[in-house]
Amino acid sequence: AKKNADVLIDASQCLVFLGFVDAGSDFDHHFGVFDQGVQDLFLSQGITTVIGGNHGLSLAPFPGREFLKEFPVLNKYKAVFHWHSFREFADALSKTKLHLNFGSLSGYLNLRAASVGASDRDLTVREREKLTSDLEKIFSSGAFGISIDFRREFAKNIPKEEIREVFAIAARLKRLLSLDIEIGGISKEPREAKHLEVFLALLKETGVSAVLADFHNPLKSEEEDHKLFKKIIAEFSSGANIDFQISPLPLTALPISCFLPEIFKEKNPRKKIDLHREAFFRKEVIAGISSHVSKIKTVAGVPKNILSFTGKTFEELTDLLHLSKEDILLFLAENSRFRADVFFENCSYCGDELFSPSPTILTSGNVYSSGVSVFGKNKAVPSFLKNAYKAAGESLEQAIPKMTSLPARKYQIAERGVIAEGVYADVVIAGEDLEITNVLVNGSLALEKSENGKVKRPTPAPSAGKFLKK
Repeated sequence: AKKNADVLIDASQCLVFLGFVDAGSDFDHHFGVFDQGVQDLFLSQGITTVIGGNHGLSLAPFPGREFLKEFPVLNKYKAVFHWHSFREFADALSKTKLHLNFGSLSGYLNLRAASVGASDRDLTVREREKLTSDLEKIFSSGAFGISIDFRREFAKNIPKEEIREVFAIAARLKRLLSLDIEIGGISKEPREAKHLEVFLALLKETGVSAVLADFHNPLKSEEEDHKLFKKIIAEFSSGANIDFQISPLPLTALPISCFLPEIFKEKNPRKKIDLHREAFFRKEVIAGISSHVSKIKTVAGVPKNILSFTGKTFEELTDLLHLSKEDILLFLAENSRFRADVFFENCSYCGDELFSPSPTILTSGNVYSSGVSVFGKNKAVPSFLKNAYKAAGESLEQAIPKMTSLPARKYQIAERGVIAEGVYADVVIAGEDLEITNVLVNGSLALEKSENGKVKRPTPAPSAGKFLKK
């Protein structure tokens, strides 16, 4: 039956497609889920649904105050934490006004910290039983799956049997597994149980539905990185239920330790700083980073004592501090106690990588306080989509599902990923050049193009987003 509409949108001569699904963002790590301004920047990219809890870390379950000490980025928000279990987190988010849709994986770091804290020791039989029980409760509370970041030091020493058990639980309960793997590493090589062949064998053995995220090495040359990318897709696409994530952002946030020689990868920050102050080692570091320094663009995140540096480009800091880029990198390392992150220029993923045999899932990549401005200014998602599908010689109709219906299906996001009667209307309207003019979230107008040509929230602005559960 015909129904009256509250708003009439003239979409003649426009493209109308599903809202993008960003399944790999870490904006929840920086509390973007509580920041409506950040959510509006996502909407301006055409992203209507975000899945958080990536890279092994999530806002729930929350193991306790000690957990915050390991992650300064979360520590400054400690007053916000008023939940412990994933169920309590889900209840809190269901009552929060959201501008977009948000669901979450559970970070394995959270889960393991509840049992043994930050230790990487093997779990006892009783601890493994508790971990299994906790994981089942998390899934029953609505988590879409679990993420494990094997680039973290603690994760590199998790026994193979524990990894197999987690894979098997996710497969049995039909939840997704998101993996971050260090390949040809930025730092030291992971031990044998983390080699690609072992992961592939476990994925095939358990049959778990998996996503491989952030596995490229931006410190390699573009040619080497593309070659590695294609090799991994070829190996993993055969016999395993796995898909791949590519970031459309022109920059990747990397910890400053990535640029340091192995001798500096001490766990004790005091010892690292002492090493840095020795002239011989400083010379060695500068020699090691000189080949990468031209691609280091912006300060992504730093502790409170040098917070004013966040978002500044290295060119700005060169003028401000009268130092070379190499010396600025050392300055940031020392003054942040090695907790700074910087934005590094990505390789240009385009063409046949996007249209691989696997239904590749695109993500926004890391979004920090300064990263949000980079993210917003570049209109990264529409621009990447436009350039990529043209380079591959594919139609826009073939490209858009890789950012909409395919990730919705992979993550089993109910009643989304299609435009049909009776499902939620997450819709984007854009001009032929993919310039976004209108965004609908759950059938409500979330963004519209004003008379002066700028896209803004309508007045009154609805908080139409929903917390999503599996």
